[in-house]
Amino acid sequence: MEYCFSPLLILLIIGTLSNCEATCNQIVSSNGNPSIETRVSIGECVILHCTLNGTTQWKLNGTDISNDDAHYNINTTSGTLTIQEVRSTDTGNYTCGSGSISLIMKIPFITVTGQYTNLTVGSSVSINCTTMPSIPSSVIQWHSSSFNTDSNELIINPILLLCNHYLLIILTLTAISPTDAGVYICNASINGSDIKISGSKDLCLKVPFYQYNDTLKDLPLGYSAAIQCVNILLINGTTIKWTDSNGSVVSNNNTLILPNVVPSLNNTEYTCTVEVNANPVTCSLPDNKTIIIDIKRTYVSSIVMSSQLSFLINSTVKIDCFILLNTPVGPGIQPIVSWYHNMTNITHHSSLLRNYDFLFISILNIDSIQVFDAGVYRCNAGIDSNVTTNNISVCVTVNETLPSVTEELSLGQYYSIDCITGPVPTGVSVSWLITDGSIYSNNNTLMIPSVLPSHNNAQYTCTIMFETNPSDCSTQSQVITLRVTAAYINLVTITPSSIVRFINSSVVLACTISLNTGIGPDTSFISHYWYQYSTDISDRSTQLMISGDSKSLVTTLNITSVQLSDAGVYQCRASIDGNNTVVSSTEDLCIKIPVINSLFDTNLRLGDVREYDCTLGYNYRQSEVVVAWHDYTSNRVFNNPLILTVDQSINNTVYICSLLNIKNPINCPFQQANVSITVKDTFITTVVTNIDSLILSNTSHHLECHITTNTDINTTNTDINSIVNVSWYRDNGNENRLVSDSEGVSILPIVSVTDTSFISTLRFSPITSSTPVSTLGNYTCVAWIGEQSVRNKTSNNVQVMMKINNSRDVVSMSLSEYTVGDSFNATCMITAYQLSPPIATKGIIDIIHNKRIIRSGAFDIGATGSHKQSLNIPFTNFKLSYSGGYYACSYIRSNNSFVQLSDVKQSATIQINIKIPINSTSLVLKLPTKPFHEVGSKVTLSCKVTEPNSPLVDIDTAVNIKWSSNTNVNQQYSIRPYNKYFNYTLTNIKLSDAGEYSCTYYLNSTINNPYIMPSDVRTGVTNVTIKIPNGNNPSIAPLYPYYNVGDNISLICSVTYPHSPLIDIATN
Repeated sequence: MEYCFSPLLILLIIGTLSNCEATCNQIVSSNGNPSIETRVSIGECVILHCTLNGTTQWKLNGTDISNDDAHYNINTTSGTLTIQEVRSTDTGNYTCGSGSISLIMKIPFITVTGQYTNLTVGSSVSINCTTMPSIPSSVIQWHSSSFNTDSNELIINPILLLCNHYLLIILTLTAISPTDAGVYICNASINGSDIKISGSKDLCLKVPFYQYNDTLKDLPLGYSAAIQCVNILLINGTTIKWTDSNGSVVSNNNTLILPNVVPSLNNTEYTCTVEVNANPVTCSLPDNKTIIIDIKRTYVSSIVMSSQLSFLINSTVKIDCFILLNTPVGPGIQPIVSWYHNMTNITHHSSLLRNYDFLFISILNIDSIQVFDAGVYRCNAGIDSNVTTNNISVCVTVNETLPSVTEELSLGQYYSIDCITGPVPTGVSVSWLITDGSIYSNNNTLMIPSVLPSHNNAQYTCTIMFETNPSDCSTQSQVITLRVTAAYINLVTITPSSIVRFINSSVVLACTISLNTGIGPDTSFISHYWYQYSTDISDRSTQLMISGDSKSLVTTLNITSVQLSDAGVYQCRASIDGNNTVVSSTEDLCIKIPVINSLFDTNLRLGDVREYDCTLGYNYRQSEVVVAWHDYTSNRVFNNPLILTVDQSINNTVYICSLLNIKNPINCPFQQANVSITVKDTFITTVVTNIDSLILSNTSHHLECHITTNTDINTTNTDINSIVNVSWYRDNGNENRLVSDSEGVSILPIVSVTDTSFISTLRFSPITSSTPVSTLGNYTCVAWIGEQSVRNKTSNNVQVMMKINNSRDVVSMSLSEYTVGDSFNATCMITAYQLSPPIATKGIIDIIHNKRIIRSGAFDIGATGSHKQSLNIPFTNFKLSYSGGYYACSYIRSNNSFVQLSDVKQSATIQINIKIPINSTSLVLKLPTKPFHEVGSKVTLSCKVTEPNSPLVDIDTAVNIKWSSNTNVNQQYSIRPYNKYFNYTLTNIKLSDAGEYSCTYYLNSTINNPYIMPSDVRTGVTNVTIKIPNGNNPSIAPLYPYYNVGDNISLICSVTYPHSPLIDIATN
């Protein structure tokens, strides 16, 4: 058998033996007892005594054992049986002679002990296994839980004969490893017996930790660090874990690796727990050790930067910030760097380089520096919360491109030069200073609007200020000197010459000044003057303008609206700074007034007013211009303008106009024009009225005569009544007479519609009681032009009439409600009042039914006063079909041919309501066949209505019928056919059903005609008699049980009725 013990395991077996042959402590004697029990231990020596009874013979459980002298020692003399080492097979019943001894085996006990606590891996230990008492011929086995079941036995089988003592076996383990931990079990078994005993001892191990102090000091930043929990030779058979201060597992390896030591790890705790896998569960919790991380204090000792740097705008800029640490750091750590421009964080534009483990360089990159990039830049750096900082002033500059001296400049030239080439960046201010230091301009561009002689050798200084530059940045400046060419006047001339212009036209006089050299474009340094006669009018001239090759200057005198006062002699003068003056030759300006063109004004209209203005409306003063008209034939003189009213007397006349401008020079020309006049021939072409007839009323009316001419007549400024003549005539049967203004009619003035259309109007006043009837008749109008009455035209006839106004007349008609068969009169009443003016008339009356005349009549109405008239229509046996529709009375008045009929006047429409007669029908009641009815029986009430028998009821009708009573029946009306009984049944009648029942009905039309009224209501009555049911047999009893002679006797008669809901009223 193989044993899987450690090679350092040494097993020592020490047995302490006693000499059993010397003595047997256990002696048992039967003493003739039939049965004795004794207990012995295995391996113990025992002597059994037998009471001799003859030959000694020992039996075990009935088997003779005398011959087994190897194990049993029988003394035949003394009769004793000695068993020097009791075996487990020796138990049983021993008999000898008459005696019997039962030998019972004592079970031994075993103990496992070891004197050890906090046993660590690598040390040695002994485990004692003791059996009490000792077990001879036994097998001892050690078992350990750390081995598998097939190889976990160490067999120690000492065969010892020991009595009353113990057997001690010692298991010694040296240089123990974690795999030696576990439960150690000592088993003892007795040969030849199935008895086994065992004992155990837990072996708990601890692994010694690596020899660190509690704090791991001065770890450098940026490097990796390794912390070992235990010696690597001791980790086999263990479980290791590292946890942080939160209890979270950070590693299951023996070595905890910190890949990068950072400041946040300072004072961080890590705990290593080592558990021996084979340790029994009864062992105490596994050991642990806590390590505190201490980081070496690391900080930025200094930052080195330039104090100031200047950069050209748009250039690429790199600013270095040198960062020195107090101690080197590993590749896993670097200082935290932040860059600020003024107060803005711009770290994202920087990069960080490691030069040495203690020196870093942070580079701030500005791809194209601008004005706003100028300012103070701050570099902050730190490893921990302590930050070191340093500043640098960044100044922005621009290229200096100004020349020191300009090329020669021309007088009047506009000169400019930029201090900064290109657009001035935002945040940059440029100023130009003159020699005395005062500011000339705050613009980038030096602008000389016009180079003057005084600009020669003038100096200008450009200063450039950057608003964002720190205060310690210097200011840029440049100086430039101007050079100017000298110039003088050669000649002055005026163009054009001998000018003639009309008033209100434009005149431009050009004065040309010739120079020795080119100038401009400004000419303000050259003085020029204009004169009209001796008056200085220079303020009316334009500025000098360069013409051609810039050696000629032109100033113009622009008279945009020439007036008479602008005529005269003009002169131009010029000089430079008041020297070298040249006077030009003079030029005449003649002003003409626009005059009327010589014309032939032909075919003028009658009534035209013609105005001929020789000066065409020019508003002149008599001190300036002389104007006059005269007739060529008669030489008559007229003022200007010439005003003519056209008539035939001026036909074929010529008029001449003459004009002189007093201020014109003597050489200016004279002005004249003429006008020839002819007039159109005009006459009437048509005369027609606007209507053929006219009806007068209580409002005014107009009759128009429309007149047209062959050609147009001007009526704008001329009264047409002085040109066109019109007369009106009336014929009312007495003869044709001229109409004049009178009561009832008036003639209005002629009005113009167009230049060839005119209207003469008669106005008829509203008809009143005083209006003469002679106003009515046939009217015509006659028209002609001027004195040409023989060329007149006459209109058509217009019939003027009056319509009878019967608005005050009253028409009425009276009708009422009737029943079929009634007879009555329908009366139409007329009240006719006096007309205005009073006229005798005739009245016509019509009675109308549904727009059809059913009766007419006529009567005369006098001219004055009021008149009443009536018209009757009798109706007899009025039928039902006459209902509906409407009845009305209409009326009209008439006269002779000049008086129109009046309007139709009609009364209000009246509808006739006709009631259906009830007496054309009868009610039939079916009476009960019995005089009375029993309670609980059924009663049927029946009634019917006969059909109407009158021919006057000539439309279909229907009967509406119902049964009712004062107690329990109240039906609604229902429509029933004629001649058929209408029933109402009472079932299971009660006493309360007795009484009077009514059958009520009325007639109504079956067509939808609102003017047919229902008939009156008719009622028939029948009675329902109900018999009270008999009660039980009556009984008679005296009131008192006995009476004395002479007493009054009272008898009680009682009847008992059965209870029934049909007897629902009180009875007696």
